[in-house]
Amino acid sequence: EDDGAFYLSDALATHNQTLQALSVTYNNISGAGLVALSDAMKTNPVLSYIYIWGNKFDEAACVAFAELLQTGRLKPTGTDVEPYEVDGRIYLAEVSHGLKRHYYWTPSYGEPDNEYENASLAINPVIEHL
Repeated sequence: EDDGAFYLSDALATHNQTLQALSVTYNNISGAGLVALSDAMKTNPVLSYIYIWGNKFDEAACVAFAELLQTGRLKPTGTDVEPYEVDGRIYLAEVSHGLKRHYYWTPSYGEPDNEYENASLAINPVIEHL
């Protein structure tokens, strides 16, 4: 929820040096919490992937994530939302990038271009040593 999003945003903005992907999907975060996460991404060059679908998007949150995408701070493949405009207002739509929801959180085919893309885990073959 928002309190957690605010604490997380503060940690991301001031202390994060290694976390590259963050998934906060379906966490009941409102617009204020999402804007805080967006602001943290502006000051944190390490965090490159953020997944936010299923939260409560208000206009400020939609505009904040649209700006991250428009400025290039967030790549379209680094999130699960895509902005669109209707009657001068910005909204966010869900984008899956080939992921099957509720199906082991893996790409539907092939390996991702980047090991952190879509927060999926690359499966390495196991070789038995005899």
